[in-house]
Amino acid sequence: MKLEQKRWLILLAGFLSNLCQGIAYASSIFMAPIISAFNIDKPQAALAFSLIIACLPIGTIIGGVMSSKKGPRGPIVLGSVIFALGLILASFTIKSQNLMALYITYGCMLGVGSGFAYGSIVGTVTQWFPDKRGLAGGLVVAALGGGPVVLTPIMVALLDAAGLQMSFLILGIVFAVVMIGAALVVVAPPKDFVPEGFVAKTKAPADGEAKAPAKKTDFIWSEMLKTLDFWVLFVLFFAGTFGGLMIISKAKPLCEAVLENLNVAEAGALAASGVMIIAACNALGRLFWGAVSDKLGRMPTLMIMFAVQAVLMAVINMMGVNFVLFLIGLAITGLCFGGYLGMFPALCADFFGIKNVTLNFGILFAAFAVSGVFAPIIGAKFDAVTGYHVAAVIAAVGFFISMFMLKRAKK
Repeated sequence: MKLEQKRWLILLAGFLSNLCQGIAYASSIFMAPIISAFNIDKPQAALAFSLIIACLPIGTIIGGVMSSKKGPRGPIVLGSVIFALGLILASFTIKSQNLMALYITYGCMLGVGSGFAYGSIVGTVTQWFPDKRGLAGGLVVAALGGGPVVLTPIMVALLDAAGLQMSFLILGIVFAVVMIGAALVVVAPPKDFVPEGFVAKTKAPADGEAKAPAKKTDFIWSEMLKTLDFWVLFVLFFAGTFGGLMIISKAKPLCEAVLENLNVAEAGALAASGVMIIAACNALGRLFWGAVSDKLGRMPTLMIMFAVQAVLMAVINMMGVNFVLFLIGLAITGLCFGGYLGMFPALCADFFGIKNVTLNFGILFAAFAVSGVFAPIIGAKFDAVTGYHVAAVIAAVGFFISMFMLKRAKK
């Protein structure tokens, strides 16, 4: 198989693997069955999802080390096994009502396993597509964010037909087949791989594209941590995903509250539409903004996204006067949130090179976990208006930092 064809096959395999991992964003479907099965409250049930987010960087960093030394196949296979086994073992916690075992299997194992597979897949695909980093990176991470769109109907049908225990077991077995099969396809590109026509296309980079010295030098992780650029990107990644994670963590309750205030019947059923919309736009944003960044440059695109998000977070509470208007707000939130996740693998490669991008991005990805811990806490601790305003201020800070980075790049 020609390398040009092979890289698209690898992109497809990575897409399918990440699609399976998207079950984490559909965890709210399991919320009520878990509460019923274990006789616990909502915060206890939600902790399983928080553990998935918190454990992701553990897998991405360790998997990145393995991938840089032995290639991506090992960590992707290992991550796929851990991920699928986590679901299978979680099915055995239902009958025993062992909540700690659920946290370890459904929470920690899914997070660590996804980190191993996801980080190595994103890094490897980025290496295969130096000419389309934003687009290719956006596609594979779009699968993760868009997973709930595909998986939610399947999960609901399984729960209705077989219950929570069998749903975990069946999904674990199916995911094992798909993810391990995909892992066997993904390999690193040959040394010094360059797509046809890439050199000619990159002689005149887009205005505003990152022009840090790292574009000509491949940084190892220890060198990367010593740079100002890394810590600025870390803050930008945190700031970008903060608002989205705050809303996604309670999207369904937010929709239900808006509907109840409007005296709309069957608020619970309609609220699910908000969850689906934000998931679909999350996936679309990863693809759309990644492609836009390939044309406009990363920092100009980030400035646009931060500006949109800052304004949206400042006014989204007022959009609750109409449910359709509120859904539009959720859609824009999803588009921006997905965009950050789609762009940062490309940004990491822009600044620190593609040779070590798997491990480097795994470390940078820790910013997402930090945001995933603090954003839901802020959203739960403060009322909706105050929480939105905190997110607006953080997005505004991200805008000005992006502006600073753009001016610095031009100099």
